[in-house]
Amino acid sequence: MRQTTDAPVIIIGAGLAGLRAAEGARRAGYTGALIMIGDEEHPPYDRPPLSKDFITAATPPDVLLRDPEELKNELNIELRLGQAAEQLDVPGKRVRVGQAWLNYSSIILATGYRSRTFSTNREEQSLYPVRTVTDGIRLRERLASGARHVAILGAGFIGSELASSARSKGLSVTIISTVKKPLAGALGDQVADALVQLHRSNGVDVRLGCSIAEVSESSIQLSDGAMVPADVVAYGIGGEPATEWLAGSGLELDGFGVVCDEFLRAAPCVYAAGDIASWPSKLFDQQLRSPHWTAASEQGVSAGHNAVSDAKEPFDTVPYYWSDLYGKRLQFVGVATGDEMMVVRDELPDGGFLALARSGDRISAACGINMRRQVGVARRHIRQQSPWSIALEDLGVDQNLPVLSRV
Repeated sequence: MRQTTDAPVIIIGAGLAGLRAAEGARRAGYTGALIMIGDEEHPPYDRPPLSKDFITAATPPDVLLRDPEELKNELNIELRLGQAAEQLDVPGKRVRVGQAWLNYSSIILATGYRSRTFSTNREEQSLYPVRTVTDGIRLRERLASGARHVAILGAGFIGSELASSARSKGLSVTIISTVKKPLAGALGDQVADALVQLHRSNGVDVRLGCSIAEVSESSIQLSDGAMVPADVVAYGIGGEPATEWLAGSGLELDGFGVVCDEFLRAAPCVYAAGDIASWPSKLFDQQLRSPHWTAASEQGVSAGHNAVSDAKEPFDTVPYYWSDLYGKRLQFVGVATGDEMMVVRDELPDGGFLALARSGDRISAACGINMRRQVGVARRHIRQQSPWSIALEDLGVDQNLPVLSRV
């Protein structure tokens, strides 16, 4: 265990992963100085509600993960908000924040992703990204000011949740996706098709394989020439890792973030967690990255523990993420790369949906809509590396019946 007389443990990033890292360090018995540095002015908050109830509920939910007084009094964290790390000196065990160099005993990098930017001929303030709480407040105020037609660029998780939220308020919604099968890379073609069907069955106009060419005050023109009504243009087109400040640090960066070992260690006394961190997964036999809420939480705890403990614990997990769309819960577990993915149940738009992926003789992924029990069962079998036939039997899938579709 690090001695309390050492230099502080510093956490770069005041989001979910950063908070869990602080909790993990304290849980491991670390009692020394702990500094958390965040580039936003807000203390750690929860991002998933920003594209859901936060923008539509009469009273928006409280998104703070912990009360700032709890962070100070219970976790003894020194919060430095509105500040960004600018340079990391690994051999010197120090980080530059503004003009000041801070020494550390260990440092945990949890800077996450920032929204990919989108610009048109229209004024930038008329376009609405949804990544930060400030973004959420802007969009909430605009939707409440008499908006009728919402255009959303991007049909990933954020764009889909925005569409669902806007439809819940009775607004006209158009989703524009530059790809013809949104989320196919993450979830597989069959799930992508099911999501498009779900959008359309809930009254959303889905435009695939095109982009926005021009934006006016009340409409947008698409790249295929079509005109779409829109007095609000929101977008969720993915993000970029907030790691440019690590250039020249000697850390291995792969374009998606920081490459770590099995202990989430990127270099001596340097750890990473959350969206930017990848690790060598024994479960999936590949370097894995899972930029979602559950992994960020789990990695934060693990990185916090390993940063302060001599008894380091390897990290691995079965990726899990979820989304709430049109009153339905979509869940995905595992990694959608393998020999095939098959749809074993499809009762959309009113019923459930379940697709399973196989890699060799093992189940490697599952996606369910309103299939919470089945997804939980599938995650357990993925973690246990169960044979395919055993997993199907436990899931109640008749192996003698033809599946609805497969890759």
